Amino acid sequence: RVNGVPYNNSNNHSLSFDGSNDHAQITGLDDMNLDDITLSAWVNVSSLSFAGGGDAHLISKWHNATGKSFALAIQQSSAKAYFVIRSSGGGNIFTYTQSALDFDTWYHLTAMKDGNKIKIYLDGVLQEETTISNAINSSSTGVGIGSSNTGTSGFFHGFIDEVQIWERAISLDKINEIILGPSLSNSQEDMICYLRMERNSGLELYDLSGNDHYGTASDVSQWSSNAIQFLPSVLLSTSKTITNDQEVQVQVSFSTEVTGFSTDDI
Repeated sequence: RVNGVPYNNSNNHSLSFDGSNDHAQITGLDDMNLDDITLSAWVNVSSLSFAGGGDAHLISKWHNATGKSFALAIQQSSAKAYFVIRSSGGGNIFTYTQSALDFDTWYHLTAMKDGNKIKIYLDGVLQEETTISNAINSSSTGVGIGSSNTGTSGFFHGFIDEVQIWERAISLDKINEIILGPSLSNSQEDMICYLRMERNSGLELYDLSGNDHYGTASDVSQWSSNAIQFLPSVLLSTSKTITNDQEVQVQVSFSTEVTGFSTDDI
């Protein structure tokens, strides 16, 4: 099985969710039960109006009947993102972003279990970490996107892009690398699933991890051109205060290697 989606910094599509019944499921992760894990995605919230009420699940292995393990979600009452682990000892352990997510704005969320800590990052900045004394609860629930309970509740209204799942806690350097853009090498150690959401047709969401954990959308109309645009980070600085009738002298620094840049691009 060969899936062809460009690895360069272009990003033209995402998957949309109407908050009513749109969702997606990832293949072959029903029996995934890990000691440590990382969830990563770009998220754009349209509203906090969800079918059935309650919180909106972005990536979750969470079902009332087949078991609960973890969920990256948005709290309806506060608009804060959170990561919740169902403890093997019983009960739920939460960690939250410090601030609410604004509507119609792209954010990068990373959630992880790292040993006895669960953590959540917003745009590469650690928001909160919480101690957990037990393992993640094992379950036979599949992993869903944009809903919980295998697409029957917890619906999300907005856009999700660049979903990644890792079987370890990734480093801050790796988080920042992911934020800069899709930059897969030939081998990504411990990556379980990577859905770029770039196909723009059909129901299948290609998995670029090489593990064949492709996703399946509930509706072909979920494809959207509202997508995060990956651009190099540029810092412009001057050595003195200037007015608009003076020549502006600037220094440009890039946070990643860039080719083809000229003064015409400023």
